[in-house]
Amino acid sequence: AMFGGGDVAQWLRQMMVTPMELEDPPWEVVRNLRAAAYDTEERERGVRKRLEAWWRQRVVGRRQTAKAPDLTQGPETVVPETYQPPDADGAEDPKELAKRKRGVPLLPVRSLRRPLARILGSESVLVVSGGTGSGKSTQLPQYIVDDWRRPQEDGDGREARPPRVVVTQPRRIAAISVAERVAWERGEELGQTVGYTVRNDARPPKTRAGSIEFCTVGILLRRLMDARDPDLMRYTHVLVDEVHERDLMTDFLLILLKELLVRRGDIRVILMSATLDVTTFTSYFWDCSVLEVPSGPRYPVEEVYLEDLIYDPNWEQQLMERQMKLIEMAQQQALQESAASLNPSAAEFVPGG
Repeated sequence: AMFGGGDVAQWLRQMMVTPMELEDPPWEVVRNLRAAAYDTEERERGVRKRLEAWWRQRVVGRRQTAKAPDLTQGPETVVPETYQPPDADGAEDPKELAKRKRGVPLLPVRSLRRPLARILGSESVLVVSGGTGSGKSTQLPQYIVDDWRRPQEDGDGREARPPRVVVTQPRRIAAISVAERVAWERGEELGQTVGYTVRNDARPPKTRAGSIEFCTVGILLRRLMDARDPDLMRYTHVLVDEVHERDLMTDFLLILLKELLVRRGDIRVILMSATLDVTTFTSYFWDCSVLEVPSGPRYPVEEVYLEDLIYDPNWEQQLMERQMKLIEMAQQQALQESAASLNPSAAEFVPGG
């Protein structure tokens, strides 16, 4: 057992300010994750006491709930030290200008760019809430890679190592399609600075500089269980997308990320939710900061039915075959997950392009 004479399940439940509502949590897996063993209840209490003190110093003392300004007013005027401003003549970021030329729309999440850099410069955990189509999944990872400059903890002024961002998605299709979208926005081939890893398929980023990797929740869980790198030293930022879905795997991932934050003070964890009520997650991570995506024009959501793909003459054959494959994969997964339902159905969210 992890704690001699103690109960791991009870300890983990006490660690949760708001219980994660796991019906049958895999506690045996939790026991096997930790290489170190604590022999006495006194040492167990010491670990818990150090953890609480660490969080009070690092998170609770600097709590802030920020709401980005309305799009009509532009971003806030205070530029954080960790934000890399545009040229002195007021020109926009060249990467943003390139996106505009490629037809990437302005999304509400752009107002979070400077607050995001400011908060992540001093805090380890952040919750971002915003509705579907606001740009959380595609834009936030790019902001981190393009803007992140974290000073070394020893204060010698050296630039931190390049950011390596991993973004979890609850489904394989989402991980692949969002990775393709982000690579397209950046004007590069998939597998350069943007890639993905899912079961039986992987095109990870090749660069050692700033990179973005999309993966499923299961892939990141396996990496946390890997004895060769249990602290995820390969990454500087972990983004958990669609955290509001609250499935078993995501809840278990949050437990392990909370432990990881205690061991690694330099890593950053960002939880992205499509719901406005994020008190469950902020309470679980000791009242961490919150950024709310402001209201504004979102990416247009279009309803397309299966019959439309078959009879629309403007669809290219190759594109239609690819879309049909995605639909079949989504249908199979939906039917498996809702086998007990009398009328199973599926809703698909596909990025434009």
